[in-house]
Amino acid sequence: MVSYRSIRVLPPHLQNQIAAGEVVERPSSVVKELVENSLDAGAARVHVALEGGGAGLILVQDDGRGMDAGELRLALTRHATSKLAALEDLDAIATYGFRGEALPSIASVSRLRVASKSQDSPDAVFLDVAFGEIVEEGPAALTQGTRIEVRELFGNVPARLKFLKSVATETRRCQEVLERVALARLDVGFKYSVDQRSALRFVAGQDLAARLAVVWPPALAQALLPVEGEMHGMRVTGFAALPHAGQARTDRMLFYVNSRPVQDRVLLRAAREAYKGRMLSREYPALALFLEAGPGEVDVNVHPAKTEVRFRDEGLAFTLVRQAVARALDLGAPSARMTAVLDHNAPSIAPEAKHATYRDYLHEVAREAGRDVPEEEQEPPVRAGRDASPGPLEGSRSEAPWRPQGGPAAGSVERHREPPALSGQGMREPLGVRELGADYHAGRQTSPGGFSRPDARGGSARHAAPDGGRDYGPDYGPDYDRDGGRDHPSAGTGEAGRPSPEGRSGLSSWLPWGSRGQEASPAKPEAGASSQAHGKAARQPGRTAKGVEYLGQVADTYLVLRLGRKGLTLLDQHAAHERVLFSQLRAAQSRGESRPLAVGFEMSLHPSETRRLESLWKDLTALGFQMRADRPGVVGVRGVPPLLSAGQAKEFLRDVLSGKARTMDDLWAVMSCKAAVKAGDALAEHEALALVEAWSAAKDRDHCPHGRPVAVHWDAKDLEKLFKRGK
Repeated sequence: MVSYRSIRVLPPHLQNQIAAGEVVERPSSVVKELVENSLDAGAARVHVALEGGGAGLILVQDDGRGMDAGELRLALTRHATSKLAALEDLDAIATYGFRGEALPSIASVSRLRVASKSQDSPDAVFLDVAFGEIVEEGPAALTQGTRIEVRELFGNVPARLKFLKSVATETRRCQEVLERVALARLDVGFKYSVDQRSALRFVAGQDLAARLAVVWPPALAQALLPVEGEMHGMRVTGFAALPHAGQARTDRMLFYVNSRPVQDRVLLRAAREAYKGRMLSREYPALALFLEAGPGEVDVNVHPAKTEVRFRDEGLAFTLVRQAVARALDLGAPSARMTAVLDHNAPSIAPEAKHATYRDYLHEVAREAGRDVPEEEQEPPVRAGRDASPGPLEGSRSEAPWRPQGGPAAGSVERHREPPALSGQGMREPLGVRELGADYHAGRQTSPGGFSRPDARGGSARHAAPDGGRDYGPDYGPDYDRDGGRDHPSAGTGEAGRPSPEGRSGLSSWLPWGSRGQEASPAKPEAGASSQAHGKAARQPGRTAKGVEYLGQVADTYLVLRLGRKGLTLLDQHAAHERVLFSQLRAAQSRGESRPLAVGFEMSLHPSETRRLESLWKDLTALGFQMRADRPGVVGVRGVPPLLSAGQAKEFLRDVLSGKARTMDDLWAVMSCKAAVKAGDALAEHEALALVEAWSAAKDRDHCPHGRPVAVHWDAKDLEKLFKRGK
């Protein structure tokens, strides 16, 4: 039962205890407030000492301006401060403190002694306060500055003691607070003692890199990159660690605004955006960034603890931090040790106009590099028995890109201008998509111009009706059901168990040049050719790409490369191929190329997936999806991007509609992941070399689009450490 009372003014000691609940949460809060007061007083040296994790004793001593006896009493009164005089001063705060709440709040929940001597006073004075009440005052032995001792913290509110952690944890948190302040004030010397033992010391005049080397592990300090940027009067400086030094928590993401340590979501989001695609989403970067802006551009009067700020222009702060950090990462990529080799005459991502196909382009690059190119006319090797079925690379993608041969292609897609109505009655197909008719549902699509598929020579092979009648679209056979799954492992093979050109795929078809028909096995020599010439060709496998020697494949997942005598590199084939495809998709900017499915599939959608599909309809169409919505909660797919099979397209849509993709970069990343060669896929030598060629030309090649590292490199020194050969 609530008893109602008349409104009254709370007594001062109760007001201070309520304020202490916001300002003084734990011992580290006391350290923060007292150290900031010392810095506002112009201190050049600050000493912090702890006992019992701060619950026993917190001592902060400085050599600042100090206070006389009259100011000392006022300092223990709420809202008494030397930093504000008028309302206008709130818009131009240049000090750490300004509210006048810290010292009286601390005094209300502890036994506190304050001793101080100002420059103009002949003697030092002290005050003893017991839980908000002054109990003693008099002269003190102090030559300059202020000395504050806090004992029995929360002694009069034992319930607060239950929320404190262990002594070690509270001690560590107090040290972290001091470290954060010390990084912002390089001109001030700091000393930190725990139980009468020196634990940390910062010398005045150190640079930021030197102090970070004290605070962070050596490996992390060595991975730091300088950050600098300026935009519309706002400036950012500091350091950011390389992506491989990702952390499990955000405690090493340090942000400062006008030298004030802050916790700001805008800055954190901007920094994470700069690292996007360079590290895993579950990892956090290590960085220390300092923003400088006019006092009128930042509102620090947001929270009593003064750890939050509000920007007048959040977009400016976000853009500045994101661009500055991204630029630093671009300039300091960890592949610098490989750049001299890989970037030498590196090919561009897309072939020049003079090349008919990516395959022709690849062959020219290979010839310029002095590598042998497998014979284009060779027949694929004949497999016997169980081996007659396609291998993991050859048969896993039986649907290869199809291209229209002259005239308008029935498989082409027009840009959809309106998203479909996916709920309720009147669901319709977006404008621009033609009806496929009965042939679509029967598993066959007619095409006025006919469809062609690149053959081993880079040309095309038309699919004509057996009776010489009209041409039909691609016949994928019975191995694809409406869900896009594969039911017949033997699909895609020709006569005598030989993989047919129509059924074979592999990495060569997934790479942009589509060099189909090249096998790891050497071509059978033609009749009359000398065995000596054939043996000579076999002894010249062309195992180098861009000056990197390909040594082989480990666990059907990692490509082993040697950079001359400089070191050894392991390349993750899936991550590398992801980066290649992502770069090409981004360069193409979603041209809407589509490949029709002989047998489409339908997907049932949750209402949330339906809403997400409506918002992403245009983007998915631009990627090459042909979709129609005839019934509520169901979408039919009859065309997919050339990179994806039907099964991969279905997985892609499920991932996208579940919320994994919010931007076009996200869509490209998911698509490249689905289409890339997988871990466990054995690569032929020419496929591995082609992948190395393409990866060496990709931007941001150190990480896949999801942030996983692509390559791990060891130089001679690294190998000596592994074998413990060094001193």
